[in-house]
Amino acid sequence: MRFKFIQDIAGDKIDVVNDAMSFYSSLKAKDKSITVIDELIGNMYLLQQPDSLFDVKYKDDTEVFNTLDFAEWLEVSITNCIMKIDSLELDDDIIKKDKYNGSTFAKSLVGLYRDIGIKKLTDFDKRTNGYFALWNYDDEKLTMQHAIKEIMTEIVKVVMEDKLYGGEDVTHVTVADVHKVLEEIKERITSASLPQKRDDEDEISDDALDLISKAMFADKGYVLSVLDYLME
Repeated sequence: MRFKFIQDIAGDKIDVVNDAMSFYSSLKAKDKSITVIDELIGNMYLLQQPDSLFDVKYKDDTEVFNTLDFAEWLEVSITNCIMKIDSLELDDDIIKKDKYNGSTFAKSLVGLYRDIGIKKLTDFDKRTNGYFALWNYDDEKLTMQHAIKEIMTEIVKVVMEDKLYGGEDVTHVTVADVHKVLEEIKERITSASLPQKRDDEDEISDDALDLISKAMFADKGYVLSVLDYLME
């Protein structure tokens, strides 16, 4: 319902708005990928042996670990990342879980269509609901989930499949090996200037690129800048 609402108030600007918000989602996922990696690194004590726990730096810990420790490390890290969403203090008070997300928000939009009609909505109603239709708590959860999936998939692939374990032999991977992989992934993400569109996605239009450029450096914030464009 939220996407119908945006489409109805955006009109022929909808493609530009969608491209701009897709880019924003990629930016947020990049930030959350760093959060996931930092959480994984912070929990690497779960991979350490009792005699080296907290006494040996992860990068220097040449002790091997078993698959049970590896599974617990991933599970604890994933849970903590998801819990972080509930404790976020976001710009522009976007995390209004009680009203502007999920089924509650969808029902309120249905009520606007039924009781007032999209053409009779005031600019205030359009801006207030339009803001949270563009981005809300649900999107924060989805970007974190996406980041978790991407990072965890890469970690499991590297550790379990890329011969760090020596094929089926699970006695060769060390804490230092995993730490090195995490630091390499983090460096790759942080050194990338901006998220890139996938090969199967259409090219971004000049109007969308212009909006993205303005929104990224706007004092009012990205979402509000896109909303202003939408409301013009």
